[in-house]
Amino acid sequence: MIPRGNRPVNEYSNPNILLGILPALFPYGCGAIEDDSRSVQIDFREHLRYLIVFRNRRFEEHYSFIFVVFNILQHRTACFHAHLMTLIRYFQQSAQLLESLSSADIATALVNISKGTYSNIADQRINTLMKHIRGVLWYCKEPRQRFTSLAPSYLAQS
Repeated sequence: MIPRGNRPVNEYSNPNILLGILPALFPYGCGAIEDDSRSVQIDFREHLRYLIVFRNRRFEEHYSFIFVVFNILQHRTACFHAHLMTLIRYFQQSAQLLESLSSADIATALVNISKGTYSNIADQRINTLMKHIRGVLWYCKEPRQRFTSLAPSYLAQS
């Protein structure tokens, strides 16, 4: 389920990630949030609310469960509210440029930008996109305290 090593596991492509991270809470290997074997699919938040008020309180009292699931919830909420915006006059050009770029091109540009070795003449397609497309992370830029303050109020709603 969860390979050993220092590489992080993708939480989006592994619906049974909680089974591997928290085996003490799911000793039989089933019943985790977003379990594929369940005939009726349950929303992540609803299942989380149920587990936190579970009768024997093992999820509520576990030392890291609340932090792990709220971290996953925070990532999903932040990614859900991230958007790309461009002006109408650049839309067609930006769409064609996005289609022409591969993920390797973007990854190379990101590595070079993070290292500070990116030059404006490296790839004109990426330069054009950086001029025309703006990321809107209004929901992500709010202080981290907002997400951590959600935990007590979220638990009280049950």
